[in-house]
Parts: sequence; structure tokens; C-alpha cells
Amino acid sequence: MLNYAYAVLEGECRTARLPEGLDTACGFLHSGRRDRDSLVYDMMEPLRATVDNQVLNLLRKGTLVYGDFVRGNDGACRLHPQFARYVVVTCRLIDSHMEEHVRWLQKFFVGRTTVEIKAELEINQAIHYNGHIT
Repeated sequence: MLNYAYAVLEGECRTARLPEGLDTACGFLHSGRRDRDSLVYDMMEPLRATVDNQVLNLLRKGTLVYGDFVRGNDGACRLHPQFARYVVVTCRLIDSHMEEHVRWLQKFFVGRTTVEIKAELEINQAIHYNGHIT
């Protein structure tokens, strides 16, 4: 379920209106691979804690039942399509939240070195997940 919610987040980050001049292939935390849009995954990092909380809140609201999942022909356990739609609606970020994140991203990159950007992203991620810097 969390992976599904992260896929929703990835889609939102991928379709967000990025400031002009930012290339989705040029990331900092997820750099080094030519075949993926590293900046999309970098954009996701500060938002993962929000998605984690949304999934936890979804789980607190009710009990999962057998019908919420289906077994694929390959034996994999997947979300039932109706439950998957509920996860999308419940875990989707508000557009204004994504717009705010994109504005922050634009300010964040202007005039900074790669080392400075990586350090601040790692600090922000530690604060989001732990509540403090470890």
C-alpha cells in the first residue's frame, strides 16, 4: 500500500510544473543513472513523510479485509482496483501543497553548489523522519 502511495507521489512530482530550466534527469540525491528522472525522485524525498502519515491515517480509519487485495496470475498480492482508487484519493497531495513544494525547489537550486544542496536535503530528510538531526 505504501509503495502504491509512493507511485502516486512519483506521478504527482513527474507532472508538477517545474520551473523553467530544471531538467528532470539532473538530480542530486538520486544521480548517476541515465535511464531515470533523478530530479523527480529528489522531489519526492521531502514529501515521503507526508505520504507515510497519510497511509498511516488511512490504516487508522478502518480494518483491511481480504477483499481489499487480489492475487495476480503471477501469485503477487495487489490492491483491489476499487481499494487502489481509494488509496489514490486518500494519499494524493493537495495541488497547493505541490505548488508550494515546486516554488521551494526553485528557490533551493538558484545559486547553490551541489554539495550545499545535498547537505541541506539530507538534513531536511533527517528532520522529517526523526524530528531532529541525528
